[in-house]
Amino acid sequence: ADDVTLEGDKAVAIEASADGTSAVVTLGGKVAPNKNLTVKAKNQSFVTKFVYEVKKLAVEKLTFDDDRAGQSVVFKLNDEKGNADVEYLNLADHDVKFVANNLDGSPAYIFENGEATSSTGKLGVGLSHGDYKVEVQVTKRGGLTVSNTGIISVKNLDTPASAIKNTVFAVDADKNGVVYGNKLTGKDFKLNSQTLVVGEKAQIHNVVATIAGEDKVVDPNSISIKSSNHGIISVVNNYITAEAAGEATLTIKVGDVTKDVKFKVTTDSRKLVSVKANPDKLQVVQNKTLPVTFVTTDQYGDPFGANEAAIKEVLPKTGVVAEGGLEVTTTEAGSVGTKTIGVTGNEVGEGTVHFQNSNGATLGSLYVNVTEGNVAFKNFELVSKVGQYGESPDTKLDLNVSNKVEYQLSKYTSERVYSDPENLAGYKVESKNPAIATAKIVGDKVVVTGKAPGKVDIHLTKNGATAGKATIEIVQETIAIESVNFKPVQTENFVEKKINIGTVLELEKSNLDDIVKGINLTKETQHKVRVVKSGDEQGKLYLDRNGDAAFNAGDVKLGYVTVSQTSDSALPNFKADLYDTLTTKYTDKGTLVFKVLGEKDVLTSEIGSQAVHVNVLNNPNL
Repeated sequence: ADDVTLEGDKAVAIEASADGTSAVVTLGGKVAPNKNLTVKAKNQSFVTKFVYEVKKLAVEKLTFDDDRAGQSVVFKLNDEKGNADVEYLNLADHDVKFVANNLDGSPAYIFENGEATSSTGKLGVGLSHGDYKVEVQVTKRGGLTVSNTGIISVKNLDTPASAIKNTVFAVDADKNGVVYGNKLTGKDFKLNSQTLVVGEKAQIHNVVATIAGEDKVVDPNSISIKSSNHGIISVVNNYITAEAAGEATLTIKVGDVTKDVKFKVTTDSRKLVSVKANPDKLQVVQNKTLPVTFVTTDQYGDPFGANEAAIKEVLPKTGVVAEGGLEVTTTEAGSVGTKTIGVTGNEVGEGTVHFQNSNGATLGSLYVNVTEGNVAFKNFELVSKVGQYGESPDTKLDLNVSNKVEYQLSKYTSERVYSDPENLAGYKVESKNPAIATAKIVGDKVVVTGKAPGKVDIHLTKNGATAGKATIEIVQETIAIESVNFKPVQTENFVEKKINIGTVLELEKSNLDDIVKGINLTKETQHKVRVVKSGDEQGKLYLDRNGDAAFNAGDVKLGYVTVSQTSDSALPNFKADLYDTLTTKYTDKGTLVFKVLGEKDVLTSEIGSQAVHVNVLNNPNL
């Protein structure tokens, strides 16, 4: 291994093939992506380029603290042992996006700044306890690979603080209060500096303390702030006002520990001094649009909300950006100083956009390289892998996860840069075995619907000539209930209270069988879990694969919901009916037990249960 080196790295292990013509080389570090590197083996050398490809994603199922700073969602790539590195993916021309949802599918605002999406996976603080679905999306040059959504949990681990590690202040520009730990609103902005302008008001946005050896965000009710000079900075109920020019030290106290933060108050009003683009070098196909994030800051390094009059865009004469095609403003409520704007490639060529203030001083720049939008190749590919030219369109479809998969005929430039999908007008698609799967054209997509296990070829043609072909293996792998999240309940003490399945399980009502929330399965699926509402099979839980809200052939039985009363209960009106279990009356006393079973009437197959206690007093009028 010592005889093999790679520019900036060295081999730590070599495994040769049986015929001695090739070898697998294990390097000591990460290989720089998209860069020509020299490989040396004894007296020989050659140049190679390493291109990183994402073929498989998996979110790690982890438990996080509800108010700990610095936590991030973790995921793995391509069955690699270590966790994925977002910064390395960015270097390898990949963009990473994290999307969080509650178990009911609604957005979960668990990432930094109270967002439901993130490019880093860093979690916010003050999170609600419970389980969340997190999806990781990795994009390479217009191609999208989506992970199997993972479940993360949030719980509370609370111990006294031993040291204050970090403090974040925010200017209350609207002068209506800053919400601690949550996403800022209106014109408010976080301070990067420790400078205030006379008349400004501010509040602490969060405090990070060392708790049991770990960094966590502190409960706002346990924080106190004192000023060393009330004539410079006054503090009333932790609300800070810059009174006069000078310096003052703010002492932050949490329990028995303190931290001093030295502030400067100035009379020099904030003004725009910098416009930074990310990326600052943009390569875009002609007539296509890519996002660029602009960050505007003042002379103190703090966010500055720049309106149309604050920034003059000086466009290059090469015409790479059309006149009026780029106007940078960063005054959007809740995100002052930052704005993502779509930049469209106009004329083929290159040039630099300069950003100036009203006096002509340069604030920043953006280099733009527009490439030809010629279509040199067309590639029939999975929509989930758009932009990965040459990737096989063959796939496996698990009917218990999703019975549909989408394809498109993607257009690529001569540099194999993804352009857009082909318009499929005039094309025809055929499934070679409609009993296994059907296929139809919907807009610019080919939608394949699985029907039964087996293999099937899908052919896309135009004027009889083949434009694309894919082989799909349809499977139906086992899926089962892993756990149940019941609703919290209280003892029922009042008369005429109706108790039924909806008391313990969250339901989405339907004219036919209701959708049941909180049923966690052994694999993620797009299908809904429903419960049979009436008849001999009432309580049967099933995967509604065809979406018709009724259990029939092709749907998957998952288990049963049952209800019973304990042997010591006195509930004369109890009925073993999930939707009409009990309406409480005076003197009712006992316990109802709702269970989720794997098999009907098999008590040992219990997956979870929830008890509802009833204790209604005598009629006071008797």
